[in-house]
Amino acid sequence: TFKKGSFITIFGKSGSGKTTIIDLILNLLEPSSGRILVDNKDVKNINIDKWRSLVGCVTQEHYFFNDSVYNNLTLGSKYDDSELNKIIAVSLCNDFIKSIDDIKIKFMGESGSKFSGGQKQRLSIARTLLRKPKILIFDEATSGLDKENEKKLLKNLKNKLDYKPTIIFISHNEEIIKYADFSYCIKDNQLYNM
Repeated sequence: TFKKGSFITIFGKSGSGKTTIIDLILNLLEPSSGRILVDNKDVKNINIDKWRSLVGCVTQEHYFFNDSVYNNLTLGSKYDDSELNKIIAVSLCNDFIKSIDDIKIKFMGESGSKFSGGQKQRLSIARTLLRKPKILIFDEATSGLDKENEKKLLKNLKNKLDYKPTIIFISHNEEIIKYADFSYCIKDNQLYNM
């Protein structure tokens, strides 16, 4: 059971099933047994488009268009400058965004080729946070960040968002436990409380 508004971490070795849990939550896979319940409703009975609109997922893979930084962040939605600037700060994009003259003009290049892996990870996080999903899923989404920036990001997610989403954070880094309200480990195909 994942409590609404809590910060949850899930650990496990490669291939243990961490991403499979996310795919089940997103209803990309159906469970072979048991059920996935959201507010006591089977996720299979919830409108899939509505459900996915409530969930934001950041993975290790980052997808960007050869378009402006602004358009890649907003994906056609409108945000006021203060809201955008706050999310840019929370996701630790400030340092490199400040060096760009105009994010509405600066193109990212094919697949974001003009940016480093860590910068693309932070931009992916910012893009997801802008939508204000009720559930935020991070599937190894900070693997390109150094430990110091990862810690800053975790603190920001816990303390600097203006709403309280449920955060599910999948990682190999067990130090993240200190930021979590609940931590789980996958061993032998079972999810254990830590």
